[in-house]
Amino acid sequence: MPDTTPDRATTTRDRLIDAATTVFAEHGFRDAGVREICRRAGANPAAVNYHFGSKQELYWSVLRHAFEKAGPAWPMPRLADEPTDPEGRLREWIRWFAERMFGETVMSQLMIAEMRDHTEALDRLIDESIRPVFEEVSGMVAAMTGLHPTSRRVELCVSSIIGQCLFYKSAKPLVERLHSHHRRDLPEIERVADHVYRFSIAGIRAISEQPWDESPRLDRASGKKREERENDT
Repeated sequence: MPDTTPDRATTTRDRLIDAATTVFAEHGFRDAGVREICRRAGANPAAVNYHFGSKQELYWSVLRHAFEKAGPAWPMPRLADEPTDPEGRLREWIRWFAERMFGETVMSQLMIAEMRDHTEALDRLIDESIRPVFEEVSGMVAAMTGLHPTSRRVELCVSSIIGQCLFYKSAKPLVERLHSHHRRDLPEIERVADHVYRFSIAGIRAISEQPWDESPRLDRASGKKREERENDT
């Protein structure tokens, strides 16, 4: 019978998550071996099923744990904290997210592997952890523009804001070689966050002041709108 005292069980579970985090980051979900995870954790080969029920559930626990541990220790800034100052909230949110992206975390390695393998855990992570972040920023942008949080213009603005921050993480080797002054210390994080904020605010204001072009795109082959081409046939 396995020793199920709280201290022993908790310690084994934690060791499994730590070992699995490294193995999944190195090999991805599909190529990671349960025996290798247990070997690195110093646990019985049956420990994964005992503590998590399956390799898939262990993987989900690793993703959720890594997402929660990534980035700054303070909570995500929310519009509800200061609903009359959405621009100020967005500035704080970008600062929070930029530090999250600049941080050297294993989460980025796990996400790169997940983008390749695309398991069902990604959908769970989006629904439980990533979508709430996206919706929070959408609320800030919507409050600044008067648009609905789920409108296409708001979605594009939020994607652009997040994309600017992600660039410094995903393209780190490129940025370091192109930008001679690029560093990863706190002052640099603040400079980048301030730039992303100012650039984004200018774009949001410009977009909100212009009518949204809903016209169909031109077909390059004929120079006609696609709707017109369909009517010709």
